[in-house]
Amino acid sequence: MSSRNSETIDWRGCAEQAEGALELQQLEAERDLACAQRDSLQARVAALETANEGLRERIRDFEDHDGVKVEDGK
Repeated sequence: MSSRNSETIDWRGCAEQAEGALELQQLEAERDLACAQRDSLQARVAALETANEGLRERIRDFEDHDGVKVEDGK
């Protein structure tokens, strides 16, 4: 009987290990999604900053050309 006990599979331990692996996969997927969202937002911020600088340059050009100061909307 002792040889049979040594071959018995610890199903509870296997289930707990599988559950832990699944939780880890879910956390890694959430992390990857958060990183992708962060990267997307950083790219959008960079694009907006570039567009904003372009608009500021155009305003400066208008001011230089027309001699009229454009009020900052801040």
